[in-house]
Amino acid sequence: GRVGTSIAMKLTEAAVARAAPLLVDGVAQKRLLLDVKQIGFGVAVNAGGSKSYFVLRRVAGKQVRYKFKNVGECTVAEARREAAKILGQMSSGVDPAAERRAAREKAKRAKVRGFTLREATELALGTMRAKGRSDTTIAGYESLLKLYLATWLDRPLAEISRGEVRARHQALVAEIARGKFLLKRGRGRRRVSG
Repeated sequence: GRVGTSIAMKLTEAAVARAAPLLVDGVAQKRLLLDVKQIGFGVAVNAGGSKSYFVLRRVAGKQVRYKFKNVGECTVAEARREAAKILGQMSSGVDPAAERRAAREKAKRAKVRGFTLREATELALGTMRAKGRSDTTIAGYESLLKLYLATWLDRPLAEISRGEVRARHQALVAEIARGKFLLKRGRGRRRVSG
C-alpha cells in the first residue's frame, strides 16, 4: 500500500515529538521520517498518530522495513544505537522481519500443538529437582518413561486419550508377563524395575 511521503532530517527528541501524519485532502496518511545521521533508521508516524522506530535496508535484493520499537519505549539515541546493530545484521543478509514471522509461527504451532509428553516430563522432573527429590528417584521416573513409553514421548498430551493409556497399561502388563523387559545380568536374569 501507499506509505506516504518520506522526509530526510536529523531525528531528535523534539523533531519526533512534533512529527505528525501526512495530510492529503484532509485525510491522514503514514509519514516516514528518515534520519540523516544514521542512514536506514527512521520514525514512522501512522495515520492514527502512533509513532514507531524502524530500519530500512535491502536484504537479498528486497527492500525490508522492520519496526523494532514504539516511540516512548526508549530515547531517539537508544533507538539509533539499536538500529545500527540491526542494520549491521541486515547487511550480513539477516531479514529481522522474516525471523520475527518465523518465530511467531513456531510459537503459534507450539501453542496449537500443545505440550508433548517429553516436555511435560522435563517440566515434572525439573519440579522434582527443585523440591529436592533424590537423583535416584528422578532417574527412576525418567528411565521408566523411556523404557515403557518411548514411542509416546513426542506426542502432544492432548492427543493421548484415557482409552489409549488403559490399553497401553494392559499391553505393558502382558509384555512384562512374557518377559519382554528382562535383562541378562551375570549368570541370572534380572527383571527391569517397573
